[in-house]
Amino acid sequence: MKTSHQEKTIKDLVDLFKNDVMKANPEYQRGIVWSEAQQKRLIDSLMRGYMLPLFYLHERKKETAGYVNQGLEIIDGQQRLTAINRYVEGAFRLFDPSTENDKARFPRYLTKKNCPWAGKSFDELSPDKQEEFKSLKLSIAMIECDDTNEVRDLFIRLQAGSALNPQERRDAMPGGMNDFILKLGGKPQIDRYPGHDFFKVVMRANPGSDRGRTRQLAAQITSLLLAQRKGAGVAPPDIRAAEIDQLYYGNLDFNPLGDNARRIRETFDILLRLLGDGKRPKLRAHDAICVFHSKLPTVPPVSYRSF
Repeated sequence: MKTSHQEKTIKDLVDLFKNDVMKANPEYQRGIVWSEAQQKRLIDSLMRGYMLPLFYLHERKKETAGYVNQGLEIIDGQQRLTAINRYVEGAFRLFDPSTENDKARFPRYLTKKNCPWAGKSFDELSPDKQEEFKSLKLSIAMIECDDTNEVRDLFIRLQAGSALNPQERRDAMPGGMNDFILKLGGKPQIDRYPGHDFFKVVMRANPGSDRGRTRQLAAQITSLLLAQRKGAGVAPPDIRAAEIDQLYYGNLDFNPLGDNARRIRETFDILLRLLGDGKRPKLRAHDAICVFHSKLPTVPPVSYRSF
């Protein structure tokens, strides 16, 4: 991995973002989670000349059928770049500290300072202020690396002290177990990860907006089922966060199309047929774990007891 330091103007970054040359990887990025208030505060910080932490961008290059696709993948800074782009596109007005400080919650001394951008959208700024904002330079760490697993590892390390929850960090882990859990628990933002219907029908879950809770449950259930496959004498596994992390790291070579994966999917199929008639209240996570951990009667084509 090679890292170089660059500076890019807000205008350049917005152009890259708007034209899809620079984008986040939805396989392990969590989507847009900042509130509009958070976005407004970030823009206010830029207007005041505050420096922002480094943005990390990965220079990616992919060749397909003789054609080369190049672009930038956001490793760290997705929320900030989205806020900047939305403001320039006119999505919101900034806080006016003198009249909206109940929402803005700025320190009192800031409410007394001159604030020519207060309450204004980007288009409502003076031409000089617009140009000044777009000319601001932000610090970029540009990453060159052909190993996508190493890039994912960098993402995890950068987020170690952030508000990502444990499952959102697992979504960035390399290996076959992560791919299997994504397919089982679902990440609907990506077409190849629709998720098993058990979660949507029986549990009324929404894996597209629950910040990984459904995928975490899928991982916990998978851990239980894999332990049961090892035999009756194997104690049930601990399914707390650290142990689920180990499930991922200890099964980097897990085959999402192998026998264990097939048996797990078939067990989900069985329970979907048994419980997915629409006549029952939704199943909660704790109840789902109990159901999968129980001993079900034999139901063709596979018995849950075989796990």
